[in-house]
Amino acid sequence: MPLDFISVKKQIQQSAAEAPAQIKHLDILRRHAGELLAAYSGKQAELRAKVEQAAAEDSFLRSAKPTEEALNASFPLPKAPAQATIIAYRSLAAYANLEIIRTGQVDGGEMPKLEQAVKSAVTWTSDLGAQVVLDNRQAVAVVGLKQPGIVYQTDGPDNPRLRLVKLSSTNHALPGEEVEFTLRLDNIGDQEIGNVTIVDNLATRLEYVANSAQSTLPASFSAVPNGAGSSVLRWEIKEPLSPGAGGVLQFTARVR
Repeated sequence: MPLDFISVKKQIQQSAAEAPAQIKHLDILRRHAGELLAAYSGKQAELRAKVEQAAAEDSFLRSAKPTEEALNASFPLPKAPAQATIIAYRSLAAYANLEIIRTGQVDGGEMPKLEQAVKSAVTWTSDLGAQVVLDNRQAVAVVGLKQPGIVYQTDGPDNPRLRLVKLSSTNHALPGEEVEFTLRLDNIGDQEIGNVTIVDNLATRLEYVANSAQSTLPASFSAVPNGAGSSVLRWEIKEPLSPGAGGVLQFTARVR
């Protein structure tokens, strides 16, 4: 059915016209609720008696009795930890809304878009680039594999392999503007990988935006100065990655 834009416009205008009255009504309700909380903040016994009386009169009534705590009691928030456990990420923007980022699977039709986003990330990469630790051992990039991104593995009999794809929202930004980065990590080997750590050493021209780090995997995150005027970002994945498993890391940096 075709969309009636005139009707939609009228509905929006009507909602806008009614908004001030609705806001005023909500303010009245909030004030009234605050007055009730203040009036009964120290009258738990009276409230408990009323609840018990109402429950006795109606056997189907389900309610909670007041506790000994004042209704308008408040408590300070706990201090934020130096290291935060993160298990979330923002919705994917257009540059990262690709099959390989969503699921770890490569879609050939998306390769041009993927290659562009990878090249954009390279323009912001420092000389050190990303570093990967697998099973408490420093991993090295494997040369010659036909895989998107970079495949890392460690020396040894098991040779676990982890693929890391890093994208950025743009390859050019002015000082003061922000660039978003998305990293997809996948265990492309045939064995479980424990103690996975991803380290990203930001270039001097980038400043990490506080509290912007996100992850779809349970991870401890830290951002510390790198000695070059920027930051080292570190994600320590808390659970082992089984073969075929992966996740997404994201953060935002501001251009200097």
